[in-house]
Formats: sequence, C-alpha cells, structure tokens
Amino acid sequence: MNGKQCFCFFLFHLFYTGLFACGKPESSLAPEYFDLAHAYVQLHRYDEARDYYMRAARDPAYYHAAQYNFARVCGLQNDWKTAVHALQPLYDADSANATIAAAYAYALLSFGETARALLLYQQLYERDQKNTQRILEYANVLMHAKKYIQAVEFLRQKKSLLSEAEDVRVLQSIVRKLKDSVPPHLIADFVSTDDL
Repeated sequence: MNGKQCFCFFLFHLFYTGLFACGKPESSLAPEYFDLAHAYVQLHRYDEARDYYMRAARDPAYYHAAQYNFARVCGLQNDWKTAVHALQPLYDADSANATIAAAYAYALLSFGETARALLLYQQLYERDQKNTQRILEYANVLMHAKKYIQAVEFLRQKKSLLSEAEDVRVLQSIVRKLKDSVPPHLIADFVSTDDL
C-alpha cells in the first residue's frame, strides 16, 4: 500500500467506525470490530487485528470467536505466551471442543509447555483414535517431548491406519526425524525403524 492508499483507508476507517458509533454502546459495534479485525488479518496488519478482536470480545455474543481469532493472530506473530493466555479460558469453558483443545495444545507446545501439550494431544488422540491427523500429531509431540521409543512403538501400532498419501508422507518425515534424533542403539533393540 502506498501512502495515499493508507491515508484513504485510514479516513474510511474513521468514517466507518464514527458512523456506526453514533449513539451506540461499544458492545453493539462488535460485528464491525470483528469484520475490521478480519480485514486487518488479510492485510497482514496483525497489531491492528489484535486490537479489534479484543474490542469485539467485549461483547458476550462475540467473545469466543473473537478470543479464538485473537489467539490465532498472536500465533501468527509468534507471541505464544499471549496465545496460551487467550486460549486457556476458552479451553477451560469447553474442554470437549476439539478445535479449541487442538489450538490450545499447539500454543502450549510452541510456548515450550511440552508436558501440558503432550497431555492434551494424548486426550485428543484418545477421543478419536482412528483420526489420522490426531495420530500424527500425537506421534510428533511424543518426539518433541523426547519420548522416542514411545513414538516409534505408537507409530508401529498405528501404521495400518496411515494409508493416505499425505499420511504416509508425514509418517516418513517423522521416521526421518527419529533416525536423525535418536542414537541407533536406543531403538535398535526395541524396534527397527525400517519396520515402520
């Protein structure tokens, strides 16, 4: 965007929010704030998006969606501490929601809370044991937690469920990481990685 386009966008933004703000309490502007936040994400202007998601979250009707998207933007900025903080109340309120649980687990793992993330990924896998995405996520987090032998054994047990081309590609990537990350003697007596 050049300077003239930025200025026009700024004027439009002022006019748009001012037009709708006349006589309305801030919470009734939540739909507009939410839409503006989405627009800022599309423009890769994440700081502005965060601000507008937080404004939208003040309205109880928009709280969950705005908070989830706020956390997503924090992740895009590698601000995992804030993402974890934003997702925790959503997870606490609805731990059965797989989308929220997976986002929270990913944020925890990215923030360095490997033990907590491992527990959540295990719970996600246990809820849907035939879901190949959950199988591969759990195997990956086992490796991240340096539980290499457990990861190898788990993958060996689940190999028959991983038949789609993308699943096989991810499985091969995990096995390559195992071979690179584990001294051969750690897994040689336990299971051959060629057996995977």
